[in-house]
Amino acid sequence: MSAMVSVVLAWTMATSGDHPVDRILKDAQASARVAVAERCDDDTFVRRSCLDLIGRIPTEDEWRQFRDQPDRSRWIEQLVARPAFAQHMSEVWTAAWMGFANDGQADRELLRMWLQDQLQSDVPFDRIGQSLIAGRGDSAVNGPVNFVLQHGDDAGVQVARQFLGVRLDCARCHDHPFANWTQDDFAKFSRFFSLVEMTDISRGNIRVTDRLAEPDEADMPRFLNGGRPQTSQWRSELALWTIRSRSFARNFANRTWYHFMGQGIVDPPDETHSVQQASCRPLLEFLADYSRRHEFSIRDLATLICTSEAYQRSSADPITDDNAVLLFAVHPLKPLTPEQLFDSIATAYQLKPDASERREFVQSHRGNVLDQDFVLTWKYRETCQQLLDRMTTDSLPTWSGDLDSVFLRLLSRHPTPAQRELCRTHSIETVAFALLQSNEFVFSH
Repeated sequence: MSAMVSVVLAWTMATSGDHPVDRILKDAQASARVAVAERCDDDTFVRRSCLDLIGRIPTEDEWRQFRDQPDRSRWIEQLVARPAFAQHMSEVWTAAWMGFANDGQADRELLRMWLQDQLQSDVPFDRIGQSLIAGRGDSAVNGPVNFVLQHGDDAGVQVARQFLGVRLDCARCHDHPFANWTQDDFAKFSRFFSLVEMTDISRGNIRVTDRLAEPDEADMPRFLNGGRPQTSQWRSELALWTIRSRSFARNFANRTWYHFMGQGIVDPPDETHSVQQASCRPLLEFLADYSRRHEFSIRDLATLICTSEAYQRSSADPITDDNAVLLFAVHPLKPLTPEQLFDSIATAYQLKPDASERREFVQSHRGNVLDQDFVLTWKYRETCQQLLDRMTTDSLPTWSGDLDSVFLRLLSRHPTPAQRELCRTHSIETVAFALLQSNEFVFSH
């Protein structure tokens, strides 16, 4: 649907002079009387968009390609059509759903590869969610069943959190202190997964099935709206109820917005169900409606967000007003994840490491526990700067290229006159290593 959304967006902006996301935010920003940052420059935009959409900094050739034809909307359309977009998004969502390591019974990597195939084909995200919640079959061949296998008795908690934006785990031992969820809500929702049976078929392969509920089952599960399943296929009914709910649409929109904007409209995104906490409720509702109209296409939603002026704001403006941050009037600085750091170093130094090297690097610097706090599931044990501090010039290949090439490949820009003068007395390898250690490299601006 991405070609269609591009036409719609182009028509909307041509006729109204405004992007629909920006139109909503401008009203909110005007009401709050917040200052709005300037548009970021082209160098910042091409680097930011590559990091967010394909998970790495641009190559020197990609930078030149954009600068030769600096059409930002067209550039975004090209990035979301690449296989690298599906790969990067599959890593982002799999990390949220499964944690970071692949050392349990569940085959995390098989689920991720399945998700990458789904996203490459632009399969609607509600169908993806349905497969994860109700998936059956062998874990060694059917990727989505590994979601339930990973979480076991906590599968209900994870469905509520990951797909509905509900922190139901807070009601595990006592009624939720700040929401309406009770211990009984927790128990009845978790009951949807009580019929799951896991059979060890062979080494590395577990079959996930469901036994049928008895017609007079005494302890029936209950949806969060109070309804009950009408058939004996409890997980199938839960999957349909989940993806048809308004909370699913809001959660999908808010988590996707969080990825690109560095902060959710409801933040943290685990609490999307609490819409009264939204910093801009009309924007959340618009994005939820847009997502459903566009059949939960992550390509379409990514295109919508990244072609907005809100996404393209500068992060350099000294705007510290809390309301400006909450209303996305300035772009935040975002530290590179270990995945982005590894791939960006490989891109800058033109390396071709194998997949095992990348997995070892990422897993050694990521936490494995899927923490109850959303933000902690996206953090890692060491900052990118700490990782780089342990590197030496001897651990990196010899640099080839002139000073401009060093800056373009590492920072996606030319050096300033002052930097040219400063670097004149240093070797290319020394300059490259200094840039690699800089905050400008380890942050997305």
